[in-house]
Amino acid sequence: MTGQQCFALAWRRSRAPLAILLVSAWCAAAPAALIVDWGGNYVSDDISLHKDGDATGVKWNNTNDSLFGGRGGRQFKLNTLRSPTSGYSGTSAKFYGGVTNFTPDGSGSATGGAQFAIIDNGGNDLLQVDGINSEGNSSARFAILPVWKKADFLNGADSQTISFDNSGDLQVSSFSVAVNDNAIGDGTPSFGALRWWVQSGGVFYVSQDITGAANVLEQTYTTTDFSSLNWSVHNVSEGSWDRMYVNDTTFATGSSALTDVTAVGFYVSSNQGAISAADGINFSSFEVEAAIVPEPSALMLFGLAAVGGAWTCLRRRRR
Repeated sequence: MTGQQCFALAWRRSRAPLAILLVSAWCAAAPAALIVDWGGNYVSDDISLHKDGDATGVKWNNTNDSLFGGRGGRQFKLNTLRSPTSGYSGTSAKFYGGVTNFTPDGSGSATGGAQFAIIDNGGNDLLQVDGINSEGNSSARFAILPVWKKADFLNGADSQTISFDNSGDLQVSSFSVAVNDNAIGDGTPSFGALRWWVQSGGVFYVSQDITGAANVLEQTYTTTDFSSLNWSVHNVSEGSWDRMYVNDTTFATGSSALTDVTAVGFYVSSNQGAISAADGINFSSFEVEAAIVPEPSALMLFGLAAVGGAWTCLRRRRR
């Protein structure tokens, strides 16, 4: 039953008070639904994600991969899957993006790169990134950027307009990722920054760091209030290494400007110098929720019902 039908039925049977309640309930009966839900059982054995064509083994040493400018890893791709193509299945299984090893100023070498894998963890599998810096460059860092595209969004969101304000069919209501910063078990934080990432209107955006420099080894980070969160254009391009890291400190775009979301993800970089065989980060879940934006006609009816209710109460008091 639509909001209009609820309103009409209530108005005929019991006038304004029940109409107000029913329309209010209908407007509130559109809970947020998951549009991305990565987390759970995906593999029965560890799978390397590090190099194109390499789908076996836990890790893959990056020494012989393409390295330049002090950066290494797996190129950013939105047109090529970064998730495994076999031996892997589950909710929101497909993701894109990349992983890189870099020095922020482009100097020095970070030979060894950043390793990238899905780890079998008995039904709570993990997306893992860790650094191998054979030269011990103290300024080297690694970054991971997994991305989920709208074509794979859940609960019918693939065919809806998704925004951070109420201008679309769906409004983003939360981002959440579960992080274990003790992936290798040395007890030393590798975490540098966590940022949300979106594509909107064909432009890539990355948010301010949402951790507050907490440096917590194991935690779930969630954002539900986007009103004060600002974003910066992320100048990453298909097949790039060097633009995957974030060095722009100008976060001037408000969330309300993101009105046509076509991809979502998260960006994590390690702290300075945290790139050795003992450094790594696990991610056990990533979720994005969005809520249905109420029809303008339903909101209008609610307003009419409220006015009608006040008028009815006034008439009864006068009698």
